[in-house]
Amino acid sequence: MKRHVPLLLTIAAMAILSFLTFQFSRTTDEGSADRALLAMSVAVPTIPPPRVDACELAEEEPSGASKLSVTGACSGAISRAFTCSAGEEALIGSTHSPVDAEDDFVLVVMIPGFNGARSYRKGMLFAQIAGARGTSRWTNRATPITVDHTGIIHVESSDLDAEPGTSTEGSIVIEGSLECG
Repeated sequence: MKRHVPLLLTIAAMAILSFLTFQFSRTTDEGSADRALLAMSVAVPTIPPPRVDACELAEEEPSGASKLSVTGACSGAISRAFTCSAGEEALIGSTHSPVDAEDDFVLVVMIPGFNGARSYRKGMLFAQIAGARGTSRWTNRATPITVDHTGIIHVESSDLDAEPGTSTEGSIVIEGSLECG
């Protein structure tokens, strides 16, 4: 019996705590709603939404054969080479372009099942603004992409929707070609 005492005390304490919680949650006195909101604001930190001001990619000197246009919630051109890595399962390329002194527009292109020069129906594009304005993300997981015999990657016009579960608004369109460098 002695070894069951701690277990019984724990069960009793949980029952009392549950009863008290239930009783206090039904309180309807003046100010109870305000106390509930205060408790929620303390318990759940808020994440500031991304800034919605203009997202214009900074103009940059071309470096290679990359020529991607970006329109919609962000606009501009990407003309720098991508850093790419081809593995057994995919080719992944990424680059970033400054938006302002504090933020970068990051674009990742992924080609699952990469097997050299040919067309791929299920290319993936992931775009993100990272920096002081917060994080905005857009994606498209079914982008037609063609890799030509010179290794240039051609991205057909593709709508990237705001990533579900984020406060990102709007969409962007990306099209053009990119070069791994």
